[in-house]
Amino acid sequence: MAKALLPAALEAAYRLLDHEYTIRTPDRNPPKTSLTMHADGQGVPIVYLNQMMAVLSDGTFGSKLVFVDEGTHRLGGRVVVYDKSFALLVDQDAETITALRCGLMAALAMDRYFRCTPRLRRDLTIGFIGTGRINQMTAWVLRTLWGCERFLIRGSPTHINKHAALFPECAKVADGIRDFSNCNVIVACTNNRSAEHLIETDAIHGPILFIAQDGGYLLGSSFRQRFPSFTDDMPQLSRSLQEEFPFDRTPVSLVGDLNHPAFLEQGNQPATAVCVYLYGIALADVVTALFHLKIFSG
Repeated sequence: MAKALLPAALEAAYRLLDHEYTIRTPDRNPPKTSLTMHADGQGVPIVYLNQMMAVLSDGTFGSKLVFVDEGTHRLGGRVVVYDKSFALLVDQDAETITALRCGLMAALAMDRYFRCTPRLRRDLTIGFIGTGRINQMTAWVLRTLWGCERFLIRGSPTHINKHAALFPECAKVADGIRDFSNCNVIVACTNNRSAEHLIETDAIHGPILFIAQDGGYLLGSSFRQRFPSFTDDMPQLSRSLQEEFPFDRTPVSLVGDLNHPAFLEQGNQPATAVCVYLYGIALADVVTALFHLKIFSG
């Protein structure tokens, strides 16, 4: 499926995402709101409803709704997008666009950090810790957008080459975590929720941009202590620091979002590594939903 990405549609989606992220304002992109619904005695488990909204500069607006079933730990959701006349443009299962949205946001973080030409972006060596569908899609997005082909991948300790065939054929499997020291960028996305599997900074020397698509669970507290921390949305992540970094004993200090001057200037100081924690914002979901069918129509 990923090989069918249409470059023109993907580039158009990325340009819109970059533009809208640059001019985003808090009132147009409010942080997530959560509601708890109790249905005791009715055979229905407690359910959380998370809602995130975004309004684009042309008046297009949309929302991502995510339902969390605490009894079975299941997630479900929709992304709906309307034009300014309230005509429905998109009504899509949220899960179907998550991987593509994550890939586009990872590209946005890389582009803003390095601020370099497409040729230099193509020469970056990118490591993927975790071989699930989000990292698979991110690799295909980066290859389609910029021609990146220097990929190093590694799955779980017991299945290091799991799903390797679903990445671009140029990807190589890393024997160990320390192999990632030769990368410029690390993209981490796993379902790890165990403190014993955390990676700390002493295991990897070399990368200057760490992107966490998993809320930071895989990157240990030393990353927050040693490197400046940025995110896609300050208010949204700031409200959930204890949940997202449950093993940190020292309070997490966030510098700013991907528009913050300190992030945009870091690329001129390659000796300083930074971490980006992508929480998942409605703006990115709305843009992705608008282009999803076009990107995969081939």
